[in-house]
Amino acid sequence: MMLFPSRAWWSLLPPLLTTTMRHSSAAHAFALASSDRPPTAAIPFRHHSLRRRRPAATIDGRCFLARGAPPRRHRRSTSTSSLYAVGRAGDDDGESKKTRGRALLLLVSLLYGTLNVTLRGIYATEGPPVASVLSLVRQCLSLVAFVPIFLASSSSGTATTTTSTASSSEEEEDGSEVGSAGDAAQEKVEPRGVRPMWMSALELAFWNFGAQGLVSAGLLISSAARASFLTQTSVVMTPLISALAGERIHPSVWGGCGLALFGLFLISTSGMTATAMSTATSSLTLFNQGDVMILLGALSWSTYIFRTSRLAGSYPELDLQFAKTALLAGMYGAWFAIDVASTLAAANVASSLAFDKWAEALTPLWSGWNSSPLVWSLLLYSAVGPGAVADLLQQRGQRETSASESNVILCMESVFAAVCAYAFLGEVSSSREIAGGALIVIAAILASR
Repeated sequence: MMLFPSRAWWSLLPPLLTTTMRHSSAAHAFALASSDRPPTAAIPFRHHSLRRRRPAATIDGRCFLARGAPPRRHRRSTSTSSLYAVGRAGDDDGESKKTRGRALLLLVSLLYGTLNVTLRGIYATEGPPVASVLSLVRQCLSLVAFVPIFLASSSSGTATTTTSTASSSEEEEDGSEVGSAGDAAQEKVEPRGVRPMWMSALELAFWNFGAQGLVSAGLLISSAARASFLTQTSVVMTPLISALAGERIHPSVWGGCGLALFGLFLISTSGMTATAMSTATSSLTLFNQGDVMILLGALSWSTYIFRTSRLAGSYPELDLQFAKTALLAGMYGAWFAIDVASTLAAANVASSLAFDKWAEALTPLWSGWNSSPLVWSLLLYSAVGPGAVADLLQQRGQRETSASESNVILCMESVFAAVCAYAFLGEVSSSREIAGGALIVIAAILASR
């Protein structure tokens, strides 16, 4: 029996010696002397372990260990300057998104301002439609306007899918491991706790319909002067709703809401005599049924803006707004059906089956539907610009801004309406309207700080 049967006994000495001489270079030299590897293949000395590591493979400039090799532990050195740079980059990106959202809401205000002039042009034609007919026709035309938008979106989506498929094929040729990691990172994860889209669309349609329906019904009882005061309260209701929901409202937003309310008051009271204005303001303490309905309409509009800000980031704006427009068209259809039934009942032809009698009785609902192509041109613009396009831009803009700030920016509608009235109708604004518009501009700037 040999005392030293093999060389394996000597190979046990280096690990034993390293436990006592961790910081000694002699241990490293002894390990190299007792190893079968040539010195060029030796790894640098590590005091905790002398395990051999397999060489790493490099794919696209990134280092990957060969199969079966133990994982390497890298310590990332993060300096204060790099953290500051990353933080500044994130802040700049957030500010750019907010600026883009405010610009989109400003464009929406411009579109809403042109809507007032467009509707006035429609009502100035011979035999204009009643409110229910006008609303139903606008919503149906808005649904038709979504068709080319869907086609353009689907074509761009197909091009994006083709590009992503080609890029993923190139990544698979470079390396399957890198491609699998990239594919896993690019998978879209559906947010948890999000209700079906049709329910959110139904809610938005309900609040939008309530805002217009309640105000229209309240105008049948209350005067236009009182309604102009009460509808402007939505600019204050929106931050109140947001505060009750737990959101923190910046003091500048509160100040902007107050300035906007006062500016809207000046615009709505321009052209009124001192006696009429004192009568309207003194009677505001005595609310009737029409005033309550108008206040509920303002509350409904504020709730619509608040819920749009909450739901804007959960659903694609194209799908959500199309579903909302379709449901809103159904609600306006029900309103139109009620008007038709009441008109037939008033003409005592509800029980008659003669079509000519029905057509004659329903003519007052829109007697000038074929009087001029200008009416249909104005209706088409009101459905596309201030309708479908404005809804899409408003949801995208409110994704980046709060509901309170959005409502203040949307108050610029009155300013743009005055500008459009001067440009298209030749109407000159009074000094009160100019002062009110200036206050609204200052309020929008203050709320956006």
